[in-house]
Amino acid sequence: MLESMPVQHSRDGLGKRKEAVKRHAPESQPSTSTPSTCSTTSDYSTDTSNNNMWSPSNQQQTSPTTTPSSNDLTTYNPNYIYTTTTNGVIHGTPVIHNFSQMQLSNNYIPIQQEMKVLQKMVEGYRNFLSLRRASYTLVDVIPRFSTGDPNTIPQSNYGTSKKSCRIEASLVMDVANNYFQPFSMLQSDDKIKLFDTFYCHFSTAERAYNTFKRFGHIEGNDKLIMPDGGFVELSQLSKFYENSAKGDPEQLAQIFRSTLSYLCNNVVPHMTRIHIDEYELCTLFGIFLWRDSVSELSPEARNLLFQTREDLFKDLHLHYRTIGITEFDISVKLGNLLLLMPKLEHAVKLFRENFNIAELFNMIEMDPCCRHYHETSVKT
Repeated sequence: MLESMPVQHSRDGLGKRKEAVKRHAPESQPSTSTPSTCSTTSDYSTDTSNNNMWSPSNQQQTSPTTTPSSNDLTTYNPNYIYTTTTNGVIHGTPVIHNFSQMQLSNNYIPIQQEMKVLQKMVEGYRNFLSLRRASYTLVDVIPRFSTGDPNTIPQSNYGTSKKSCRIEASLVMDVANNYFQPFSMLQSDDKIKLFDTFYCHFSTAERAYNTFKRFGHIEGNDKLIMPDGGFVELSQLSKFYENSAKGDPEQLAQIFRSTLSYLCNNVVPHMTRIHIDEYELCTLFGIFLWRDSVSELSPEARNLLFQTREDLFKDLHLHYRTIGITEFDISVKLGNLLLLMPKLEHAVKLFRENFNIAELFNMIEMDPCCRHYHETSVKT
C-alpha cells in the first residue's frame, strides 16, 4: 500500500504538469512578408540603374512604403507589386497592364535618323521617272501617264518599246552612276559585270511596279505596262507585235504569253498584297545591283558590295520605323518583300529564254544596244 503511493503521486504530477504547460498566443507582430506570391522584381521596373530601355509612365497614386497587416487591408493596393529591399524597407512597384502605359526612359538613345544610301536611290529613281517621261515624246507623240487614269494610257507595240528600251538603258546607267552609290567608285570592269545582270532585273521589277500602280486594284487584270509607257492586253497580245516584228505576231504571242502572264498573275498581285512603295522597290534595285553571285569581281568591289547591302537594309529598317511600323511588323514586311525576289528572278529567266527562242528562229531582232549598251555607257 505504501509502495503504491509514490507511483500514484507521479501519475498525478504528470497530469498537473500538462495543465500548467498551457500557453497563450503571443500578440501579433507586423508582418514583413509581401502579400504577393512573387519574390522577384517585376519585368517593368522603375529602377533605371540597369539602363532599362522601358520604364512605366508616371502614376497619379503614391507608391506605398509599408506592407498592410492582416487587420488593415485598406492600405493594400492591387495595382502594386510589393518587394522588400535589403534594409527591410517595403516598396510598392506599379503594375503595367498594357503597353500604352510604357514610356522611354531618359537614357534611351534613338537610332541615327539619316539614311546612307536608300534615300539617294529613291531620289535617283524619281529623277529617272521624270527623264523617261520626257523621252516618250521622242518615240511617240501620245502623252504617257499624263493624268494617272489607266484608261488614258495608250496601247503599246514592240517597235516603240524597243526604242524606249534603248533610251531607258542609258538613263538607268546614269542613275546608277549618280545616285546608286558607291557604284561610281567602282572600276569600269566591275561596273560592266554588275550592270549586265542588273538591268534586266530592274526593267522587269519596274514594269511590274508600274502595272501594280496602274492596274493593281482591278480584279482579274490582264494588262501589263511596257517600257514605252503603254500597255498590252494578254488576251490580245498579238497586236503588240503587229507591224514591228519579223515573225508572225500570233506565234510571237504564243512564245511570250506565258511569261507575261506569270508576271501579271504572280508578281503584280504580290506587290499589290504588300502595298510595295518606292523605298522597297529601290531596295530591290539595290539587292539586284549588288549581287555577290557575279563572278570575277575585284576584292575592292566585293568589299563595297557587302557594306552597301548592309547599309541598304539598315536604311529600309529606318524607313519602316519612320512610317510607324512596329518592330514585329517590320520582320513580316521585310520577309514579304524578300519573297518577291525569286519571283522576279524567275520572270527574268523566262524572258531570256523566250528571246533566245524567238531569235533562234529569226522571229525577232534584238537591238544591239541590249547586248553592248553597258560597255559604251561605262567608258564614256
